[in-house]
Amino acid sequence: MAFQPVAVTCALCEMLSVSLCQEAIQEFYPQLLLAILCHLYWVIEQNVPQKMVVYSKERGPGSKSKPFDPTSCALEVVKLLFLAAAYDGVVVYANQHHCWDLLSCPKFYYIGIMDLTSDIVKNCEPAILHRILHLVKNFL
Repeated sequence: MAFQPVAVTCALCEMLSVSLCQEAIQEFYPQLLLAILCHLYWVIEQNVPQKMVVYSKERGPGSKSKPFDPTSCALEVVKLLFLAAAYDGVVVYANQHHCWDLLSCPKFYYIGIMDLTSDIVKNCEPAILHRILHLVKNFL
């Protein structure tokens, strides 16, 4: 497994955890979303051991840090991206409909994408949705 893409994902996880990047996130949201979803698919196809810790997220004082394997780190970036782009509703929907579980399994990844996409369409501004669709057509 190549670790450079995983390192980039860990860096994104750290960057998206702070609010200083809001303007850049709004500008590059469609590109970031597609890139991290493609990366997530690449990671789950690698069958990386879940015990392989690549990132550890610090919590509040007195709490243990949360370890992440490559898949959970990529999923965390997807969640943080939605939250940073002010699409909290998509995260709530994904939590309620087990999209994260679907996205972490190669067999059900595309079902998770379809589920997530249906809620993105409901929550996204038309201009953002148009930008996402413009980028997606290159994958088709």
